[in-house]
Amino acid sequence: MFVMNEKILQYVKMISDEKKIPQDTVMDALKGAIIKAYEKVYPEEVLSIDIDIDKNIFSVNKVFNIVEKSDDLNDYVEMTVEDANDYYKKNKIDKKAKIGDVLLQELDFSTLSKKAVDQIIQIFKQTITIKGNIEIFNKWKDHIGENIYAEIEKNDKHGIYVHIENEEYGYMSLKDAIPNEKLLPGHKYYFNIKSVKQQSSGWPIILSRTNEGLIKNLLKNNIPEIQEGIVDIVDVARVPGFKTKIAVISHQPGVDPCGTIIGPHGTRIFPITKLINREKIEVVEHSDDIQKYIIDVCSPAAISGYKILKKRENDNDLLRLILIIDASQLPLLLGKKGSNIRIISKLLKADIDVMTIEDARHDNIEYTSVEVKSSRQRTFDRILSNNKSKNVSDLIAQFDSSSGYKKVMDDLKSNNILIKTKKEKPIELKAENKNKNETVSDESSKNNEDALKKSSSHQQSISDIVGNLRVDNNENINKLDLELEQNVVGNNKYHKKPKKSFKNKKHNDNFSQEKSKEDSILNEISGSNAEEMIKDLVKENESRQDEEQESDDDYGYNDNM
Repeated sequence: MFVMNEKILQYVKMISDEKKIPQDTVMDALKGAIIKAYEKVYPEEVLSIDIDIDKNIFSVNKVFNIVEKSDDLNDYVEMTVEDANDYYKKNKIDKKAKIGDVLLQELDFSTLSKKAVDQIIQIFKQTITIKGNIEIFNKWKDHIGENIYAEIEKNDKHGIYVHIENEEYGYMSLKDAIPNEKLLPGHKYYFNIKSVKQQSSGWPIILSRTNEGLIKNLLKNNIPEIQEGIVDIVDVARVPGFKTKIAVISHQPGVDPCGTIIGPHGTRIFPITKLINREKIEVVEHSDDIQKYIIDVCSPAAISGYKILKKRENDNDLLRLILIIDASQLPLLLGKKGSNIRIISKLLKADIDVMTIEDARHDNIEYTSVEVKSSRQRTFDRILSNNKSKNVSDLIAQFDSSSGYKKVMDDLKSNNILIKTKKEKPIELKAENKNKNETVSDESSKNNEDALKKSSSHQQSISDIVGNLRVDNNENINKLDLELEQNVVGNNKYHKKPKKSFKNKKHNDNFSQEKSKEDSILNEISGSNAEEMIKDLVKENESRQDEEQESDDDYGYNDNM
């Protein structure tokens, strides 16, 4: 009987806790490892192992069958009755041997060779790995396609090792890493669970940062409208490290799916691009109208036409088509090393040929022509069609530049679209508003004319006074300039006295102000005691001249200058 020491028991318990494997499974693995390793070194011998962790007992015994003495006796597995009784007597075992019994001879591990010990350790580790992978597989098999946020354990020329949780790790090969992205050990990143393998060795959880599922889940987790089912992601096409293009659809009228995901000035989509090494993400609206969908998917390249060579009868059939495009737009459509056209092909699920307009004419290819519009025009058309009854402030927020704001407002006004203010009070921009303003202006002019007619008896006297005022207009302007200068000098102690030329400064503006004064005087005279008013005006005119003369003297103005 061999009693296990306490360190080995603790080791077995530790493995059970770390690998989340039952202790019985660990003990079975240890038994199997010892038996397999011993058989490799001593293939003729047979072992029997008994482990009881609660009693701290671990017994490893050679198994012998008790037989009669003969010349062909197998010393490895057979023992005579005499030898068996000698063994009992030597080990103080109160037992008599007889033919047919089984004798268990205790194995002394100190007598094992180093090779046998190494074999036991290797097989035990491998067995534990298999058992642990089975547990991991059962735990994670239902999470395939989900995203995890985990820390890089290490990376080397073979791949990247990711610590998921506890003692569970994932593995990402270099082909599943974004090109030119440096993942640093100790830093956390988002990964997509590509697959979970039930394998005998290695890492069962296979991760990726290049598949479409990573983008799709990042959008779901960061866009509330997708979580609520208002906007759905129909399809995703991606060339890792270059660009991702997603097709979306809205289930709520008035909600622009593209603008919802991009956000005002890209505030929603930009944080997501930072999580994938700033890879560009383009959003297009999915449509059952094949022509509209082809045009949108090819954006920002503006195609001139297309020709469908094979229609899709079911989801398994690829659509074959030819895209016709101006030669100047060809590099934009193809993209770097053909990356953009590959994305378009994936999103349309089609085999695509590209031809210039000149080549199509040369080959006499008939195709469906489409109206060539800029990316901004297509964006505005999409927003306008989805937001005809929406608050204009929200509509503007979906358009991503100041020039876009101006275009939206101008087009809305020209199309008489209903606009709502911040207080949600509707204002219709229609031609009636202009007519209404003109009517108000006409009524105001008419009232002024009626007021002037009431004072027709004094018209001549009024005209004389007004004439005098206009004659003295330049002098009045000079007085206004002096008053303005006095205010400036009073507020600024470093201000120098003006030169004579200052009198005529801002002549035009002040003249218009004097003209307004005259008009107000005329209105004030209407319907009043005209004779008394005229006398007052004459006195006021004389006093104004006297004041002006005094002001000129104070500032050193002299007619002889």
